Amino acid sequence: MRLAGLLVLAGMAFGQADTRPRFEAASVKPAEANSRTRWTFPPGQVVLTHTRMHDLIPLAYGLQPFQISGEPAWFASEFYDIAGKLAVTGGAPPEKSEALAALQVLLEERFRLKIRRQLKDLALYKLTVAKEGFKIKEGGELPDDTPAGFEGRTASRILRKKQPIANLDRKSTR
Repeated sequence: MRLAGLLVLAGMAFGQADTRPRFEAASVKPAEANSRTRWTFPPGQVVLTHTRMHDLIPLAYGLQPFQISGEPAWFASEFYDIAGKLAVTGGAPPEKSEALAALQVLLEERFRLKIRRQLKDLALYKLTVAKEGFKIKEGGELPDDTPAGFEGRTASRILRKKQPIANLDRKSTR
């Protein structure tokens, strides 16, 4: 399977005018050791607290983490607080997509990040049920305070209370 990805620190095309939005004001500083990771996007702004580059690059470029390669080790170990504010023109605050485009520019300027988009071959796996059916044993009942399922950019969780495992098989739910 071929997917588009980013090769970090590999070079950037020259000779093209960069028309992406830029932050009117921005701050990048090392995060405090005991702070919590938090991302917020107030209208026309980006506020990222205790964030690693390893998590930030997929956000800024709209990719999954496995689509990125070539990053240095510190991308996964150093944390930063980043805030940026776009200029408001025409009354309405800029969209989140504009803030993410400005975040790309900020990363490239402040961290000297250079990227190259390229196709790369990746393994693709398909999870199927064996002819004999599931080999997973039924579990006990979940406590009432079990967090609900979610679907995010990098992870998903399915929660089905009081359901037989056979219901996970698409054929048995028809």
